[in-house]
Amino acid sequence: MAKNGITAEKLANAPSEAEAAQKFLEKFGYDVMLAAWVLFLDIGFLRRIFKSAHLAWQYDYHYFDIWPVAWVYLLQNNYQGSINSEPIFQTFGLPKRGHHDALADCRLAAEVLRKLMNQQKHGA
Repeated sequence: MAKNGITAEKLANAPSEAEAAQKFLEKFGYDVMLAAWVLFLDIGFLRRIFKSAHLAWQYDYHYFDIWPVAWVYLLQNNYQGSINSEPIFQTFGLPKRGHHDALADCRLAAEVLRKLMNQQKHGA
């Protein structure tokens, strides 16, 4: 709670893992490529909530881990900072985070991926 600022009151009304998995599946389906900042952690979490919802795991092996691509890009551009997400996000010009928030982190990781793809597209 100290790290993410979530209170017990907020958790009281939160959906269950099974409900969250069902909503995820309804929103995105199976025909997507899963991407994350630290993929093995997020895939494990997502698999667990799918299992708790008794939903089939039908995502194939096409996963994309954004962090190592961002890390290599920064190293090639003389980055001297930390491997942690906060300084990397800031190096990409993104705002400093407050409390840890999973959805906000997803948005930041997606923005880093967009920036990397734009760099590639423009030959930088």
